[in-house]
Amino acid sequence: MNLIDLSGVDLNLLVTLNVLLDVRSTTEAARRLGRTQSAVSHALGRLREVFGDPLLVRDGRSMVPTSRALELEGPLRELLEGAFGLVFGGASFDAATSTRCFSVSVSDYIQLTWLPALVSYLETHAPGVSLHIVPPRRPEQDAALLASGELDFSVMVNALPESLMASKLFVDRFVTLIDKAHPFEGQQMGLEDFVRYAHVLTAPIGDRGSVLDQTLREAGR
Repeated sequence: MNLIDLSGVDLNLLVTLNVLLDVRSTTEAARRLGRTQSAVSHALGRLREVFGDPLLVRDGRSMVPTSRALELEGPLRELLEGAFGLVFGGASFDAATSTRCFSVSVSDYIQLTWLPALVSYLETHAPGVSLHIVPPRRPEQDAALLASGELDFSVMVNALPESLMASKLFVDRFVTLIDKAHPFEGQQMGLEDFVRYAHVLTAPIGDRGSVLDQTLREAGR
C-alpha cells in the first residue's frame, strides 16, 4: 500500500460522501455542509471518478446508493470517526468546565437578534466560557481568519469555501423602511417601484454595495 497515492485525492470529498449517503439528497447535503448545491453536485462527480462508480443514482425525486456505495458506508464512517479522534482527541472540550474565550465575528444585527440567546445558554451550560465579539470583515477576510484559527466562528450570509465547515442558523427576510410621507406608504411595492427610488445604504465595513445590490446587479437592475 503506497500512502503517497492519497496525495492526489481530496480527502474532504469523503466528508461530502458521508453526508450524501446519510441524507441521499444533494440539496439537503448542501444545507448540512453549508455549501451550494452545485458545489455538492461537483463533489459527487469527482467522487464518482475516484471510485469508478455512480455511487448515488437518481430515482424519481430521491437518490439511491449503488451496491458499491452501500459497501463503503460503514468503513467510511469508521474512517472519518477515527480521523476526527486523531485530530481532536487530544483537545477534548468540556463545556461545563471550560474557561476558553471564543473569538466570534458577528454584525450588530446578529448581536441584537441571536447573541442574547447564545449568552443565556452559555451562562447555564458553560459558565466559564467567554466570547470576544469582533465586527465582521469582508467574507474572504473572515474566511482566512477562520482557516488560520485566529477566528473561531463567523456568522455571515455569504457562502464559505468548501475547506471550512458551515451550518445554516436561520432564515430571515429583508424589509424596506420608508418615510411616512413616501408615495408608497401603506402600499405593496414591486421591483419596478423599489428600484425607481434612491436608497440609504448602511455599510459597517465600508463596502459600496450589499448582498441586495449584488442580487439586483445580477438581475440587470
